[in-house]
Amino acid sequence: KLWANEMKEIKCYVCLPRASHPTVAHFLALHKNMFPVISLKDIKPEKVNRLGLVDAQRRDRVGPAEILLDNAKEVHIYADHH
Repeated sequence: KLWANEMKEIKCYVCLPRASHPTVAHFLALHKNMFPVISLKDIKPEKVNRLGLVDAQRRDRVGPAEILLDNAKEVHIYADHH
């Protein structure tokens, strides 16, 4: 399920703190209405309530988005998105 569909009053974004695979970028561009992409620099870490991580089982794999982990009240890890 998409969080944006579960709780419409809460904004839900996709943030890619590092470069993405061209196929992922193409998919997100095609579905930008469902998966609005936001830059990491535009996120206020103190405003993050829920955080979903894809293919990042370890903290050191999160990269520059690690600051979001410290503020999120809820973290969901999706280890294999295929």
